[in-house]
Amino acid sequence: METNVPTTMVVSSPIDAVIALWLNEKKNRTGSDLTYDTYESIIKKFRQQLLSVRLELDPDLNIQGEVNEASRKEARKLIAIAAQGFAQQSSTGKSVSGATYNKRLAAISSFYAYANDNDHFSSGNPLTRIKRSKVQAYANAQPMDVSEVAASMKSIDR
Repeated sequence: METNVPTTMVVSSPIDAVIALWLNEKKNRTGSDLTYDTYESIIKKFRQQLLSVRLELDPDLNIQGEVNEASRKEARKLIAIAAQGFAQQSSTGKSVSGATYNKRLAAISSFYAYANDNDHFSSGNPLTRIKRSKVQAYANAQPMDVSEVAASMKSIDR
């Protein structure tokens, strides 16, 4: 029987700990290194973007003044706007595909769902009202040439 052992990670803040716990849960649930690496990259880049404008992943830490439902709503709105901007960014300056946009939002939303469900954060998921892009699964698929299909079929060992 396989035991799920947490991966070793350097934790320097409570939010780093929440990120590490979330990633560990993702890895244990999916068993996928690719999912772990993708989600880790997305959440860390998103956090860096937030930190560059003096915001943090936990919406409550971004509230200045009295903490109440109105200030929490405003803090969630800031995070949601930042997430949309982040999800649309491309390192090449080109538009990202709808699938990439959706994947980034899904990863960030998954983090917030985990943080709230496990009582690390208490302000709710800021991404719940963000609409995802409509994506056609095979929109960029190209048909194979008939001769290519015939050659491939011929090469099958029966």
